[in-house]
Amino acid sequence: MLVGILLGLVLLVQAAKLDDASPKTQKPKIEATYYVCRTGDKEQYYTLYVDRLIRGAYGYFHTSSFIQNLAHNKTEAKVKAQAIRDKAGDKGAKIKQYDSARPVFTNMEAFGITMKMSRRRTVWYGHINDKAFWDDWRENKADIKAAGYWVMKSRDSGQWLLFRKVPEEMLKFASDI
Repeated sequence: MLVGILLGLVLLVQAAKLDDASPKTQKPKIEATYYVCRTGDKEQYYTLYVDRLIRGAYGYFHTSSFIQNLAHNKTEAKVKAQAIRDKAGDKGAKIKQYDSARPVFTNMEAFGITMKMSRRRTVWYGHINDKAFWDDWRENKADIKAAGYWVMKSRDSGQWLLFRKVPEEMLKFASDI
């Protein structure tokens, strides 16, 4: 729980709205939504989950994480959720009610390519199947590389892959899962 809250604080301090700056200087834009959900075999608990969407220059990272069980009472659960949200520095984030537990996941997408995290959790990778990517690559190669992406041909299949190093703040979110 504390890892998620502290990470939220760190990311909010680093976050800024995207502007017309180059990908080298753009900071990620972070959106958070808090969900108070009914959980338990008899749906007797209210539990807190946080969805975070981090948008960068050429892609996004989306994660949904379990934070903690809150209470048996709906009103008490909402009050605790607000306190946790405010302590994390997410005062503008919405708190929504959800009737069942949220799925816990981590996704990354860039240039229309769904990317997976490597087993070592050091890089994202995805298969390049779209001509549009190559057109964008030719036009904006320097900016795309500056944003942390690179391409490589697979030795096994001969197919081109897109890679991106997992930034430290995203790795912390992913390791909660």
